[in-house]
Amino acid sequence: MESEIRSQQPPEIPHITTNIIPLSDILRKFSEFSYAELSHIIQIQPTNEAKKKKLLELIVYLRQEYVRLYVLTKWSKISAQDFSKLIDLLAWLREQTNYFTNLIWATKSINQSLLSAKLPNPDIITALEVFTEGRPTLPSHNLIESKITPQKILQTLKDLNVILSMKFALVENIPDKFLNYEIKDGRIFIYTDDYEFQVSVIDDNSPFFMIDFKFNFGDFEPSRKLLRISNDALRIGGFNELNKILTNYTNTMKLYMIHLKLNGLKNIKHIYHADKFQIVIHYWINSYVFKNSYIEIGLNKDNNIIYRWFKQAQFVETFQDIGFIDDFLNVIYYKHAVSILDQIDDITVNKSVLQINEKTGLFYFKNSTPLMNSFLKKLNTDDFKNINMNLKLLRMDHKYMEISTILSVTGWIQNDIIKLAPHEVNKLGQEKLLNYQQKENTVFLSRNLKFYTRKEWPSNWFLVLLIDTKIKSFIGNVRSIAGQWTISSLNELNIETFDYRTSKGLIDYVSKKIILHLITNELGSAVYKIIKDDTILIQTDSFISIPDTSNTLYLNFKLEPNKKNMMLKLKGKLNNSLSLEDFVIDKNGVFEVFETVEFKRFSILANIIAKLQKLSKVIGLINFLKLESLNLLNVKLDEIVFKYGSQICTLRDGFDIELPTTNPHNICLVSIKRYLHKRGIGKLFKYLQESNVLVEKLNELATQESTDKNDYDPSKLRYEVIPKNLNLFTVMYYNNYKPERQCLDLNIEMKIKNGKYCYLITFDRDSEFKSEFTMKGELYNSMKHKFKLVPLRNGIMCDESGIDQVLGYFHDKIMTKLVN
Repeated sequence: MESEIRSQQPPEIPHITTNIIPLSDILRKFSEFSYAELSHIIQIQPTNEAKKKKLLELIVYLRQEYVRLYVLTKWSKISAQDFSKLIDLLAWLREQTNYFTNLIWATKSINQSLLSAKLPNPDIITALEVFTEGRPTLPSHNLIESKITPQKILQTLKDLNVILSMKFALVENIPDKFLNYEIKDGRIFIYTDDYEFQVSVIDDNSPFFMIDFKFNFGDFEPSRKLLRISNDALRIGGFNELNKILTNYTNTMKLYMIHLKLNGLKNIKHIYHADKFQIVIHYWINSYVFKNSYIEIGLNKDNNIIYRWFKQAQFVETFQDIGFIDDFLNVIYYKHAVSILDQIDDITVNKSVLQINEKTGLFYFKNSTPLMNSFLKKLNTDDFKNINMNLKLLRMDHKYMEISTILSVTGWIQNDIIKLAPHEVNKLGQEKLLNYQQKENTVFLSRNLKFYTRKEWPSNWFLVLLIDTKIKSFIGNVRSIAGQWTISSLNELNIETFDYRTSKGLIDYVSKKIILHLITNELGSAVYKIIKDDTILIQTDSFISIPDTSNTLYLNFKLEPNKKNMMLKLKGKLNNSLSLEDFVIDKNGVFEVFETVEFKRFSILANIIAKLQKLSKVIGLINFLKLESLNLLNVKLDEIVFKYGSQICTLRDGFDIELPTTNPHNICLVSIKRYLHKRGIGKLFKYLQESNVLVEKLNELATQESTDKNDYDPSKLRYEVIPKNLNLFTVMYYNNYKPERQCLDLNIEMKIKNGKYCYLITFDRDSEFKSEFTMKGELYNSMKHKFKLVPLRNGIMCDESGIDQVLGYFHDKIMTKLVN
């Protein structure tokens, strides 16, 4: 029977081998080619350099080709057989197409050849008989018997029932499912759970044969060939063989009915293998995470239909007698969804609950927000093992969204460019929280650190938020150095909540922390103590040395309402009373320095330090002037006016000296300024007092020369006072009227001898006036009793009391001599 059934199957499709090269031949030939090329290069190349270059090029080329062969080999293991079948099928279809094309043309040719054929004459008599009686009278050829009586029919059926009872009772090894039967009307009615059928015999010597078959499920007609195949099975193998045929046929129809029902269901994809009695249902096909979940429907060893459930390619459970397939799928959906949610540590995110759509296998949120909806794509595309980390990232992003909204509304500016390296993040003290050797924590590194600044803040200062299960906040200075972001000057903040109610206080709090940090950095090595968030106690001597001042300074700062500026107030106390016109000091010696500073300013304490330095210099200068018994005319923070002798001098900010136009020291003011910055104010005061007589005499000569210039006469002697430095002056005499432009330089040099100033008078050139330097000269003999004169080899030295008379003596002599 099986051989007859197999003989009725269509012939196999011919296998195509033309123009198809076996993969083994390709691999063999390319291996031989590789060996030949390598041998050829090694043997023929003349130099090692060329040989290495050619060998490297060949190896690169062979590697590319072997990669292609590797891909082809991997593909052939999986798809080559199916691909070969497709080639065979394509060739067979093309052959059938040619057959049909030829058939069409042959039919067309026959149609054209029968155009001349004529129809036979109509049979009028038969047509009339059909019209009147409904059928023609055909010859019976003595095959039609006379009618059978009812009694004969009943007796025949009774006899047939007895024969069937006896014959069926004598059958051995009847399948158990066929034992539910009924004999009547000359037939055996056999009932099973899935189908019922009727068998009978002609007489007691004839075998059983099937008369009718009907399924107990579905609304469809059995195959027309079933009776013939079943009767062949009964004749050859009896009821056992019939049982196999009907069981296979029933299972096939059941699977086919399941296949039809599955065609109408959405969100699934199934494959029906009729030859294998198998259906594979892939559900949640739109889910990337659970795409390998499916149900296999097939037969077990007892030829019963079973359902095997595979969850993410892992076998879970076997089912039988499921009832309706759509209800069964709903149960599978529910069980799978529950098992997934049970693997998640926490499915709640900001009062929203993570759920799974049982029809599609996609995650969704109850009470969702736009942020959660945008995050669903990642949940539905990432590996399920990362679900807990992804939900943690979502909670972190939700916190960040809330904080970012609050901060952006209140004027904070986010910086998304800053990306800290792991060793920089470790400065935040989060080594235990972030293990940067793990890939997933690298995601945390780029997501949970947020940087905010404000437009009124100094550059590179940021509020750093570390957003995780808890929020940690810092302030720090973040800079890009050689392409790497570095963070320094870290200070952790105790901020527990971020909301609109506390946003204003947050700005003040963080800004004060930054100001406090900037101020303490400027204090450097000074000894200080932070009393409050806005008050610092500073040890005076360690910060700046101010004479006669208590050793404590109080520095207080306060942000102005616009948040762009701050008010600085420094308070100290002088031990001695002092009065300055432009610096307020109360009767107890307490002084305060106020300064309004822009927040973005590079140095906050620069102006205050400058004022304190001025105060220190002023106090020191006042003390010095008091010791020198100089008369203080006016004292300010950046200006002191005092009097020495009959002359007035002014020291301004930076101790830049200014002299009235009537002050004789204007003649050497440039040198005095250099001397002041080089030697200090103490040396300058002594110089001004000691050199006053000399300078007054030189100014007298200069004034007289200036008067002579108004009535210029070339025949008269001209002279000019030239200060070369503070201690050396020259009176240059010359007469333009004479051809050689006769010149004479009188030098006066101040020297210190035994702690007192004395004056050395010399001439640059040899002249008859040098005789006055000797003890025989008129100058020495006429003035040695009035003041102290010391003749020298090239000049003469006198003290302060005689400088005026000596210069006058030489001036008169020179004027008289050179004019004549």
